[in-house]
Amino acid sequence: MSARQEDYSKFCQDVLLACADAQHGDQTVPLDIEALCQTQFPTAPPTWVENITKTLVGQGFGDDWSTMDGHRFLITGAGLLEADAIRKMRNPKSFVERIRDVPRSDWISLTAVVVSLIALFK
Repeated sequence: MSARQEDYSKFCQDVLLACADAQHGDQTVPLDIEALCQTQFPTAPPTWVENITKTLVGQGFGDDWSTMDGHRFLITGAGLLEADAIRKMRNPKSFVERIRDVPRSDWISLTAVVVSLIALFK
């Protein structure tokens, strides 16, 4: 994947997060994606802003409610789940969380190795 494609992919993720933040609870109304991009991502290339709705709809993260007035996007449950997954992926884990994620079988194996080493040198 080229750097340009990675940048567009990150832009798509950022827009999806912004849409999820703007459309939650009772506020799930179609969002003007162009206005959102102008305010939150002013340096985004115009072609990215034009294609973002098609990209997000194509990935199944929302519905296209575009009108003659502009591109409107309504996030779906799949889009909200993906936004949560992106947030978790971007949020670094602490040392304690990493220790908790080690499977129990690995702890048992490690303990067996330590006991074997102690028995070997005793």
